[in-house]
Amino acid sequence: MALSTDERVARFDDVYRAYFNDVLLYAYRRLRDRAAAEELAQEAFIVFWRQHAGVREPVRPWLYGVARHLIANEFRHRQRQPQLVELGESDAPRAAGGDGIDDVMDVRRAMLRLSAADRELIMLVAWDGLSVQEAATSLRCSALTLSVRLFRARNRLRRALGAAPDARH
Repeated sequence: MALSTDERVARFDDVYRAYFNDVLLYAYRRLRDRAAAEELAQEAFIVFWRQHAGVREPVRPWLYGVARHLIANEFRHRQRQPQLVELGESDAPRAAGGDGIDDVMDVRRAMLRLSAADRELIMLVAWDGLSVQEAATSLRCSALTLSVRLFRARNRLRRALGAAPDARH
């Protein structure tokens, strides 16, 4: 059953209020340009408005997938590949004790050694807070496929950080 105009507007408003800042931060962490991130987040919600009837819960991973696609289109348009953005202190998890600066720099250097695909997986789960299922939705693959890729990416990150890989997820 199709939604009435009022129901459609109400759903859009609810989703916009709930997820606009998440999509904005997702875009900003990848573009490091606030104006470009705001424009991209707005474009993602335009796509949501047009396709809302086919969008099922959870909506946030779907919006991240749209934003990821828009970012990829922008980079293709510019004829260059996306680079890992400069990671700031607030972007990386802090270790217990100390001021965390050394830890941030270690993580930044290790992330730069990873492929763009590995960085995206780790960022979706660690920085953007998506579950494996949500990240799989965002990347349009199965949760099992994403779990395997994420496991391997985390092991590569551990190696890049100088730690021995282990069997944990």
